[in-house]
Amino acid sequence: NANSGADDGDSDIEVLEIDDDGNFAPAPAAGHASQATPAEAATITTAQGHSRASSIAGNGKWRCPSCSFLNEEFDSKCTMCFDDDSTEAELAKFLRGSAFDGSSDFGDISNHSFGQGNDSLRDDGGDQAWKALRATDTRELDSLAEHISEGRSLPKEAHKNVDEFWGATHNFPQLLRLFRQIILHPASQRFLEPVNENHLMIMGLPPFNSVVKHPLCFHAIVTALSKSEDALKCHHLVMRLSNGQLNVVGLQHWNMWNGTHLIEAIDLVFLNALAYNGSEESQEKIETEELRKILWDGVNSMLKSLKPHERRQHLPHKRTPTNDFVTR
Repeated sequence: NANSGADDGDSDIEVLEIDDDGNFAPAPAAGHASQATPAEAATITTAQGHSRASSIAGNGKWRCPSCSFLNEEFDSKCTMCFDDDSTEAELAKFLRGSAFDGSSDFGDISNHSFGQGNDSLRDDGGDQAWKALRATDTRELDSLAEHISEGRSLPKEAHKNVDEFWGATHNFPQLLRLFRQIILHPASQRFLEPVNENHLMIMGLPPFNSVVKHPLCFHAIVTALSKSEDALKCHHLVMRLSNGQLNVVGLQHWNMWNGTHLIEAIDLVFLNALAYNGSEESQEKIETEELRKILWDGVNSMLKSLKPHERRQHLPHKRTPTNDFVTR
């Protein structure tokens, strides 16, 4: 990439020649016979056994002596080259994308984490993509909560066959903000977008929809209430309220304007992950259960204002990962 502040005419193409030792060095400019300094042509052997040419341009970057790719200073080996001894663990870490601590080995990685959306590829674009999506969805939930709290107009589905407790103007916004809090949790990244079946196939894992009946993600739930795409295109959020229907086979009868259905939909995202990964303990399972606890603690906290018999009347169905509604 061109350095910031460079003129439009600047180019990041660097002409190289190979010295007597087989290392890449800048070619002398026309009319000059200067040679690359020993420091510029020096090689550094990394812990992985790769040799790389030290910085030529003085900006910390280094060029691979094998393929001439210009790598960042912090890269311990060439990004474009793969070792002959590349292991399944390396592939797993690459496919997983940004892990929570970045240190998990193949055996510790959740099957569900492999299947998440396109953001799971480790690159700056993917990282920015899921962050933008998270910011968009959380901003929309917050705006929608404010919209309802102020008593503004809602689609007819927001008033039809909805639970009276969760549909109250002071409860539904609180529920939306609880959902927003969950999405902002660092462990929620892998639940934002649909499971990526291609990643599962690459890893030799069973298809996600062969285990769970109703694959679902957070973004699908948000867009069932209001279209987040508008916020991606506009500086100021334009409210385009939806009819509350999920575009998921078998879940069309759920109405996201019904607080009971909304809670059960959020919970289903967690149940799907738990069902797919099985009963084996893992970091992802711990984090998923933590997120699920945040959801149900928030729900129960809101229900405390009711008498015991009223709580049971408005308590959503809390399923288990092995429930027939969840798994095939």
